[in-house]
Amino acid sequence: MFPVYYHAGLTILLHENKTEIRMKQFLSCFTLIVWFFTITSCKKDTGVKEFSAEDNTAIETEYAQLFDVVADFLSNDTLTHKTENNILPEGVIISFIDRTYADSDGVVCLVDYGPLDHSAAYKGIPCRDGRYRAGKIGVAMSKHWTDVGTVAIVTINSSDEYYVGDGTKMYKLSGWETITRVSDSTFTIEIENANLQRENGNMTWSANQTLRLLNGNTYGLWDTAYELSGSSQGTNKNGDAFTAEIFSPAFSLTKEVSVGCLGTFVSGVTRVINTENSADNKFTIDYGEGACDNSVSLVSKNGTRTSQVW
Repeated sequence: MFPVYYHAGLTILLHENKTEIRMKQFLSCFTLIVWFFTITSCKKDTGVKEFSAEDNTAIETEYAQLFDVVADFLSNDTLTHKTENNILPEGVIISFIDRTYADSDGVVCLVDYGPLDHSAAYKGIPCRDGRYRAGKIGVAMSKHWTDVGTVAIVTINSSDEYYVGDGTKMYKLSGWETITRVSDSTFTIEIENANLQRENGNMTWSANQTLRLLNGNTYGLWDTAYELSGSSQGTNKNGDAFTAEIFSPAFSLTKEVSVGCLGTFVSGVTRVINTENSADNKFTIDYGEGACDNSVSLVSKNGTRTSQVW
């Protein structure tokens, strides 16, 4: 009987040991699965934040550059006190659809950089601000640029095929921008239906901003500096919604329109929050303290890394 009891006990013991081993294996697998999804979730969360921060920085910079070009042209054109010191290069065609303010509906014109030549080594026309451009911009202005109360509406339709970039990488930009001069040195800016198409996806954007000139010429925007404040919202290239707000101590971003400082803002901080994620899902974009480069610091609770605006 002893051998039977012994073997039975051994069988029970082996069964219990196998059960314990299987339970440990199950718990190990379960722990591994939980760890995997936790890490994956964290990585996805970080990616979403970075996409939103990078995309907001890119399109905010592009629309600031669009303001530079349009404001410089409107204060330099023949119908609005022209000088020779402007951002637009030779080769750009200006076509006026309406050339007079006397009919009470303002001046309307088309700025044409020419089509994008995909076969060229450098695509588009090089401009004085260091950027290359192709395609068309529609501009309508109610009064002379220097008059307080003037409203300028900049329209870029998708069919205008407007591209901007460094000549090798060109990004398609579209949207509406309404610029209102509320004083000699202050403008309000409303941007609607903006879209930036890059090689890794499209993003949408809208913004309400206030721009204040700090110094510079009466005519033209060259050798001037300005501050930009306000908020924006959009969706990044993955379709994730976000909001952004300029919240540096002075609540403004600073930009200098001069040689070497035309890429993007030289100082200020913007905070980006993904609206479809947790409350602590925040990212800040730090433009630095005055350096004329296109580098920004992307800061989150996980640390800081340097990124290039374009």
